[in-house]
Amino acid sequence: MEWFWAIGFAVAMLLWSGIYLIRKLLRFGPPAKKLATQLEALNAANAKVPEIAKALSALGDDSAIHIARRQQLLREARERKRQRERRLRSRDF
Repeated sequence: MEWFWAIGFAVAMLLWSGIYLIRKLLRFGPPAKKLATQLEALNAANAKVPEIAKALSALGDDSAIHIARRQQLLREARERKRQRERRLRSRDF
């Protein structure tokens, strides 16, 4: 007789835990979908990495050239800024 009660109790606990887990999965469905869309976006971004690397390699493999070009552009930008400041200071208001 005890076996029937034990088996009944075990089956009831399994049913209750199954229903509980299904309810939890249904509740956490939207965050899981959001995570899936974020993972898809990340995979799409990772797929573009070879294209970016290819575009950078088209510029040349020597990083010193890129550094020198950047420094030259910065110098030119600073010079343009100085000229603009001189023009603004020389104005009569």
